[in-house]
Amino acid sequence: MHRLTLRILLGVAGVVVVGTATWFLRSPLQRPNILLITVDTLRADRLSAYGYTKRRTPTIDSLADQGVRLANAFCDVTWTTPSMASVMTGSYATHHGLRSTYQQLSPENVTLAEVLHEHGYQTGAIVGSFPLDSIYGLDKGFDTYDDNFTAPLIITGDQPIKHVPSRFSPDVSAQNKFGKEKQLNDSRRPDREVTQAAAQWLRQAHSPFFLWVHYFGPHSLPDRRRVGLENLRIHVEQYPDKVAAMDPQIRALLLTLLATRHAADTLIVFHADHGENLGEHHDIGHGRNLYEPVLRIPLIFWYPKKLPARRVLTGMARNVDIFPSVLELAGISYQGVLDGRSLVPAMLGNGHIVTEELYAETEMPRHAAFAEHVNTPGGATQLVGVIRRGIRTADWKFVGTEPAPLIDRPELPFVPSAYPPGEELYDLRHDPSEEKNVAAQRPVVAAALRARLESYAQVPTHPGEAVHADHEAVRERLRVLGYAD
Repeated sequence: MHRLTLRILLGVAGVVVVGTATWFLRSPLQRPNILLITVDTLRADRLSAYGYTKRRTPTIDSLADQGVRLANAFCDVTWTTPSMASVMTGSYATHHGLRSTYQQLSPENVTLAEVLHEHGYQTGAIVGSFPLDSIYGLDKGFDTYDDNFTAPLIITGDQPIKHVPSRFSPDVSAQNKFGKEKQLNDSRRPDREVTQAAAQWLRQAHSPFFLWVHYFGPHSLPDRRRVGLENLRIHVEQYPDKVAAMDPQIRALLLTLLATRHAADTLIVFHADHGENLGEHHDIGHGRNLYEPVLRIPLIFWYPKKLPARRVLTGMARNVDIFPSVLELAGISYQGVLDGRSLVPAMLGNGHIVTEELYAETEMPRHAAFAEHVNTPGGATQLVGVIRRGIRTADWKFVGTEPAPLIDRPELPFVPSAYPPGEELYDLRHDPSEEKNVAAQRPVVAAALRARLESYAQVPTHPGEAVHADHEAVRERLRVLGYAD
């Protein structure tokens, strides 16, 4: 039955009977296989499954049609390395602590791969770009962590590609020098090569397995041969085509899964690490801010054995919810403290997601390449590092911005007065594009959400210790004041 479902999903003609009904003969303790598919820099609203009409992504559409689609899912950090640390630990960056590519994931963190490995899973990862290199510690718990890259993140056109061995140095200057060299050489691989490596791993896998496959997909590829803003213009123009071109690679991956006869007992989770600004708010890229185009992500669960088809949940889901949801579907009880909550009760029950708020942050603007350029009274330009933290509810988004020292340019003076702290408040019900900052017009709402944001800053330093938020108290306060339903 479920093997046939996947064949229909992929549009494969014919029905293979041998092995199609073996799943129900297995022990009830048999764990499902888990396939986590991550697409880098993928906006939900550029998938036809989420209503985009200019390009089609039929494989992803089929996953959504035969599974559960989360209509309003969000990441907690708007760039790759810390966002995937949040996925793999089920915790916000306030707990896992990985906020920069000059850091590593603390060994105290427990990862999804570790938990699954302890319960008998064969674990493997195939990642498509250097921000997920094993040097950052995201390989914890994986039997195989394939970060063999073959192409550069920054294109020069005339420079031969050489292998630059990955290394991590606590010295910022040394790590900065290494990172620049790595980006010009073997620091990513095309989606086709990711699929090939994942297919090879699947053919040798035994059940139960956990395979994480990361596609670089629609991410920008700066080309030094272009001048001015040409790279940005081309990225925006080509983005829909790159999204559409990624879909056949996922289809090829699922065809391999079908051929291995693992499909009947496989849970597929499809998501993005973050979205992408394509000109909104005068920004092209990600990581600098917390606006909706970079915060909102696609999230789909496909598991016909347990999950309903054609179900769409409209409540707010988060990337940190993937960890507990996968474990619940695998029948694994986990006693550690997580920031995420399982979405399974909502997927199987009345469809109500209990999460009232999302905490989000980015410290990418503390890196010199993404810092704010501030004009000084003397006419010079000064680089200022910035931290942005925010709270998003169903109706409101509050973002606080504050200056911070640059991580990779410690020799530059830190002058906080050059970039004073600021606050933004958006009424998402009436202003979904976040065009009007109403912090001054809605001081009571701003104060309530500011208090919530400050509670996330007051967290224990030891991973796994959670801050228990009184979401309902805040919501009731806003309701009484007429700012929430």
